[in-house]
Amino acid sequence: MRRWSFGLAIAGFVIATLMTITLLVLWNVYIINDYRTIHELSVSLQSMRTQAAQAQHSPGLRWAVLAMGETFFTAILVALSLFFAAYLVARSFRNRQTEWLNQTTHELKMPLANILMFGQTLQKGNTPPDETAAFLDLIVQETRRLQSLVNRILQARRVDTLHKGFETMPLEVAGWLSELRRSQTYPLVWNPPAGEFWIQGERSLLDAALENLLSNAVKYGNGSPPELSLRHDGNHILIEVADRGIGIPPHLRKLVFSRFYRAPLPEHRRREGTGLGLHIARTIVRRHKGEIGVHPREDGTGSVFWIRLPQLGEPCK
Repeated sequence: MRRWSFGLAIAGFVIATLMTITLLVLWNVYIINDYRTIHELSVSLQSMRTQAAQAQHSPGLRWAVLAMGETFFTAILVALSLFFAAYLVARSFRNRQTEWLNQTTHELKMPLANILMFGQTLQKGNTPPDETAAFLDLIVQETRRLQSLVNRILQARRVDTLHKGFETMPLEVAGWLSELRRSQTYPLVWNPPAGEFWIQGERSLLDAALENLLSNAVKYGNGSPPELSLRHDGNHILIEVADRGIGIPPHLRKLVFSRFYRAPLPEHRRREGTGLGLHIARTIVRRHKGEIGVHPREDGTGSVFWIRLPQLGEPCK
């Protein structure tokens, strides 16, 4: 969207608002201040005044007309405000979507280009054995990177259809997190607590939600391993993923869960990302009747992403 269209929209909204307010003020002045003059003029024209005209100037009708006029102009003002707000939201979403497409296209091209380059080099057949092994490792690494990106997009598509319902089953959280810890290829601090923590959920979806939080902590953790914890919180289960990274400013802590959103900070822009991971996690948690959020660590060295899920109860629908 061109820049001038945004300025034109703001100017149009301001002009329309001022015109509506002016009409509203003039309407009140005309009805209230000039009513006596209009009434006296109509009285002086006795021969032209009819019974209908008398009813027109009754006090009850006067206030009814005043109320109708103010309601009409107020409705116009509210409609203009809602239209402008909707325009701003749609424009922001389109900008994020365009930025996401550009970023995703770039991230798709890079591994594909590397795979093609290494494959063509190996195809020549004159590379030493040690270089051949290194190239094969790089091809596998870039393929996994590409697979991760595609899986992230497919996850986003899947969670967008969760309103249709999904099947759940009892899940013991401490055991689930221990299994998830063993499946990860990166270091992860996890000390299983004593006792059992039961929830009702869909395992594969919860895996996706937590893996997105863990990968986010790895990406922005400045090399420190994510710290996973679990505890009871009233009638809920609280799962926390902490990092010692760059942190998130307070005004961005809700926005980071929006679809396609990436924090407009240099430290975040230098990392690869699609802006879908936290959105996927939030959608899955909400479908499980839970809550998700982020707050800074007490020592100020990073962020703590948390998931709050109800203890074992009715299946999610």
